[in-house]
Order: sequence, then C-alpha cells, then structure tokens
Amino acid sequence: MLRQTGWLTIVIAAIISPQTTCAEEDILVEIGDSWYELTSDNEAHFISRFYLDGTHYPEDYDLVIPPSVEYEGEIYEVTEIKDLAFYSGGCRQLLYSLEDEPIASLSIPATIEKLGELVSSWMPRLKSITVDPENRKFRSVDGVLYTLDDDGALYCLQLYPKNKQETNFVIPEGVRRVTSSDDFDGAPITTLYIPSTIYSLGHLTSSYLPELTSITVHPENITYGAVDDVLYFHNIENDCLDWLVLYPQNKSGSHFDVPEGVLGIRDGAFRYSSLTHINFPSSLQSIGGCAFNGLHLDEIVLPDDTYLTGYVFYGLTCFTPIVIPKSMQDTGEGYFAESTGLMDVILPEHITKIGKKWFYGARAETFHIQPHITRICEDAFSNAEMRYIDIPDGVKTIEPNAFEDCDSLLEVTLPLGITMLDDNVFRGCDNLRSVTVKKDTWVIYQAFRGCSSLSDMYMLRKRPPELDDNYPLGLGESDYCPDRLGQITVHVMRGCGEAYRNSLWAKVGPIVEDLTEDGVDEMPDDGQIASDERCIVYTVQGTIAADAIAYGELRRALPSGIYIIMTASGKTEKISI
Repeated sequence: MLRQTGWLTIVIAAIISPQTTCAEEDILVEIGDSWYELTSDNEAHFISRFYLDGTHYPEDYDLVIPPSVEYEGEIYEVTEIKDLAFYSGGCRQLLYSLEDEPIASLSIPATIEKLGELVSSWMPRLKSITVDPENRKFRSVDGVLYTLDDDGALYCLQLYPKNKQETNFVIPEGVRRVTSSDDFDGAPITTLYIPSTIYSLGHLTSSYLPELTSITVHPENITYGAVDDVLYFHNIENDCLDWLVLYPQNKSGSHFDVPEGVLGIRDGAFRYSSLTHINFPSSLQSIGGCAFNGLHLDEIVLPDDTYLTGYVFYGLTCFTPIVIPKSMQDTGEGYFAESTGLMDVILPEHITKIGKKWFYGARAETFHIQPHITRICEDAFSNAEMRYIDIPDGVKTIEPNAFEDCDSLLEVTLPLGITMLDDNVFRGCDNLRSVTVKKDTWVIYQAFRGCSSLSDMYMLRKRPPELDDNYPLGLGESDYCPDRLGQITVHVMRGCGEAYRNSLWAKVGPIVEDLTEDGVDEMPDDGQIASDERCIVYTVQGTIAADAIAYGELRRALPSGIYIIMTASGKTEKISI
C-alpha cells in the first residue's frame, strides 16, 4: 500500500530546513504499514509504524525494519530511525519515533546508521533487540543494543529493553560508557556488574533501577568502585573512593554510614531507598540535588562545612529540626521543595532570605521562619501545604507569588516590617480566611487574587493602606473570585471607621470598629473557644508570643503574664497566666 497524505506537508516543512535546495523533494509516505521520510539521495528514514494516523495496536508485535523500500519504481535504502520535528504555536516540538509503541522485539538492518531518541521507557513492552551482524554502527549482545567504535568494537550501551526478563546484568568488557540514565529506565535489574573499561555511566540514579539491590565493579576500573554494593567514584590520584554515586534503591537495611573520606554525595544518590538514618562523615564537603528524594529520615545531622546544591532536600520526609550548615549559600533554588514535615529548618545567621522555590510544594502543619530572615522571595512557598505560617516582624519584603496556591493556609499575620504587599503574594489561597495587617503597612496591591474564602481583615493601622483602584486586594475579578468583594468584614480600631469608609476599603466589605491598640477586643468574647482551636497569642505590647498554637496548650506553653488571644474563627479573649 502506497499513500502520501496532504496534511503531512506541514510536518514536512518543519522537518526540512528552508536552506535545503531540494526540500521539495523530501516527502513523507506510507509504505506497507509504516511511515518513511524519503530523501532526494534515495535514502529512507523510518518514522513509525502506527502513531502518525493515531492507531495503537493493543497486542505486542515484532518490528522488523527493512534494509530498503520501494516507492514509485525507486529503491530507497533505510538508513535512519528518525524523530519528527515540527513547530506549533511558535514552539519546536518533537514526535519521537516508536514512542509508546507496543513493540516486543526490534530488528535493525545492516543499513541503519542513526537511531534518533530511542529510550526504553518509550517502548514499555520491549524484550529484546537484534542487529544485523553486518551493521557497522550498532550491535546487539543478549538483546541489548550497543554502539560500535571506528574499529568495530563495542563502545557505548545504547538501549536496555525495559521488559527484558533477566534480572542480573553484566555490562560486557570493552564497553566504555552508557549513553544516559534513560537507557535503563524502569528495567527490572537487581544486580549490576560494571567492567573495567567503563568510564561513564551517565547520570545514573536509583530511580531508574527500582529493583536494584547490589552493584559490583571490576577491581581494575579506574573511574568507579563499589563497597558493600554501593557505587562510588574512584580518585585515581589518591587511590580512594571519594564520591558516593549510587545507593541501590532496593538494597536491604535502614541505616547507612557514609564512609569517612567521602567528599561528596552525587545528585539523586539515595533516591527512593528504604533508609531511615544516614550518618555523614566529617570529610563530607558537598551534597547534590535530590540526594534524599523519596526518603523518610529520622533526622539529618550534617557537618558544618558541607556545601548544599539546589533542591538538595527535594522530596525528603523528616519531622525533626534540621540545622543547616554555615557553608550554605543563598543563591540556590528549591532547597526544601516538595519536602514533608520540615517545619523547623534552622538556617545560619548569614542567610537573610527564603530564596526562590525553597519550600515549593512542601508540606507541614506550620512553617516557622527565623527572626533574622528579612526577605521572602518569589515562589518561596508556592503550592506548599500548610495551615499556618509564622512570619517574623523582621521580614521587610514579600515578593510576588511567594505564597501562591497554598490551598491549606487558613490565616496570615503580616509582619510589622512590611510596608508594601505586592501583587499575587497570596494568589489562589482558596482557604485563607483571615488576614491581620500591622501598623507599618502602607500599600496593599492585588495580593489576594483567588482567595475565595477570605472573610476577615484585621487592620491595626489607623490610616487605611492604599489599594488598587480597579480591583482592591485583587478581588472582584471574574477570573478569580467575583463574589468576595464586598463580603469581607474589615475590623478596625475604634475611631478609625470613618477613614476606612471614605476610602477604597468600603468596597472590600463592612467596616467594623472592634479593635483596640492591642489589636483585639477590650472585653472577652462570649463565644466558647474549643481546646484544639488554633490561636495567635499577643502580648499586651502587641508582639506575637505564639502563633498557630492550640487554645488548650496556652497555659503550659507560655510564661506568666497577660495575653490577648485571637482565634482562627475571629474570637478574641484576654487571659492571665
């Protein structure tokens, strides 16, 4: 069956460079049940068997790529398995050859010289690969694909079939490198043997080999070494193992002592392992990103001089305080992103900001920010799951989107040092109910877009802060929360109601004069406060003594004195302890 379709001309135009003089002669055609790109020099590039017309066969099949095809009386030699590049909306996109195809076995002819972006995860049912022995670029050994060097010897591991049944894998002697970690992605390998000739394993992490229990390295390998089934870099000058590369994900045991003398831990080294406790040596100088991703650790105690890479604690679960080494830099990104339980991260004194995405997507009941922090950067806590945030009065700047989409956040007290609250700081905080604004806040822009549950604003400033003329607080826009503007109770100090009613605050909602200089009612609230209800506790001077603390814990947690209590539901009470 020969067919050329008109709708493919758009893809053809994207594939063929405009500078190519014979661009109009390169075409896509369907020959038999597969698609090919035919070139002007009588070459054929295999594209795919099914995906261009959207057909995916549910049963596994064996794909045999022919050495040549015939089209309109001409013979074309098949030299490449090719990906398609095209532009959509001004952006370059790729359709990867064989992606998601239900291929059980792949046969490559002698004529193939290029393979495109073949990745094992794109062919989830692939069990084996065979290559014609006459092929001068590629070879298969026991169903695994390798590239050859100019002398025809094995050079690089190109692709390990994801559905290959053997669990023990010995990389053949002579192979010098692995193309990338994707070559093993999801393979059921339990034991891995690395020959003396390997000098590069790509960026191999345990997440690519979820069943791996042990690693063995040939003793004469000058790049890698293994001790107790753990992979390290070999420092040939000092003849020692100085970087931990990979701890097998399925290795038994919950405790691990990183050997003394190890200088660094590579990115993703412990990813998804079953470890609950790791002891770090005094020699440790550096830890890479995502090193602890997926781990549930009892605690983390790091040497003082350890350099931390961005995203170093990404995806970690730990419910004990973490003391960050003094060597930490404030230039990294996402240090604690997607972590769980890291409510007490003790940063060194020279760190004065919460950087970009440091706690992105993190999860904890309450986050405590240390008093020496003065700046919360863009996206610092965006998408975090927390009910309360303790922002100290020393914070002077909160950048846009700092708390965007914190859906669990219930209440916020802006710090005393804030004079201006920028756009989108709390955008999309769906459950944010109350906001307390202290005396130094002069301007509030569209900071609360999408805060669809916001019901109370407690204003401790006598003169109303300036608001955006069009959308006060960011409310009232149809794309965010059209029903909230006008329904938020604005609590102000006695004698200040007229000033707020004569300003844009009148659009926000009813103005109620029920606050004092201390920021709470003078008389105790008549409503009953439940013992587990969360409270903000003020001293009589107006500073926060405790935040997000259960009402029933107050007398055990606070020293003797007089305090003013404000609950999440808006109840207030003055107590003596």
